[in-house]
Amino acid sequence: MCSSTTVNLLTVKAVKNCPFDEDAVLLRSSELTKLMVYAGFQDVESKFIIAVPPINSMLMKIDRAFCRIPLGAQYYVVAKRG
Repeated sequence: MCSSTTVNLLTVKAVKNCPFDEDAVLLRSSELTKLMVYAGFQDVESKFIIAVPPINSMLMKIDRAFCRIPLGAQYYVVAKRG
């Protein structure tokens, strides 16, 4: 199942058309961040990923420069245990 909670329409389409992702539920990074805070994690931070994998230093620099802007189809959330 694919919800419309993500901003990236290409991601929604890819997940919707992939049998492997049949039961997937897409979450906005802000929603996952709130869930992690609620679960007791500290210093919760999310960043968007444009280049997967970042195969060279130029792509890594681009990811670092734009990690706060939801341009990429993916993101990650990091936190510390409380």
